[in-house]
Amino acid sequence: MSSLGFLILRFIVRVILKVTITLLSILFWMTILCAILLCVL
Repeated sequence: MSSLGFLILRFIVRVILKVTITLLSILFWMTILCAILLCVL
């Protein structure tokens, strides 16, 4: 039972990390796009 809980915990941590990295990259690119638009305009 403990090994199953450990696997579930690892899975949840991996999903959270993946979502966090995705959101950070999206924010990063949106910031760059806004900066480029401001420079152009």
